[in-house]
Amino acid sequence: MMKQIIVKFVIPLAVICFSVVTMRTTAFVDDIGSVGFTGFPFLYTCKGFHTSMSDQFFLIPLFIDFIVYLLFWLVIFLFLKKITDLNKAPMFLSGILIILATLVFTMNILLASSRDNMFMLKRDFEIKVTHRSLYIVPWF
Repeated sequence: MMKQIIVKFVIPLAVICFSVVTMRTTAFVDDIGSVGFTGFPFLYTCKGFHTSMSDQFFLIPLFIDFIVYLLFWLVIFLFLKKITDLNKAPMFLSGILIILATLVFTMNILLASSRDNMFMLKRDFEIKVTHRSLYIVPWF
């Protein structure tokens, strides 16, 4: 029962929220200047320094952020499970969530698969955060 809820609802909602709702941060990097970062609660991506059309992805913060989103939705569905019977949720709802999460995940993979992008385990430079704001990605 709980495994089905995780597969049908928690993972798709975590993927969608991880990709669409995030925090936009402007930070000052020595020798570079002001740079835009993305990620909540940890910063996991920014523009690449070596070319203007690249991004840098920091994998450890990215995975930790995704785990935070998973835990958030898991706690919500554990709470909902105590209140209501989640087996009565319409089948089309879980189907729509799975299809939407697959589309969002595919779009993220396509955007991240540029040859100019850099993937590092963690950020190897210091930053000074100057501004943070909630950001909803305007894909649709």
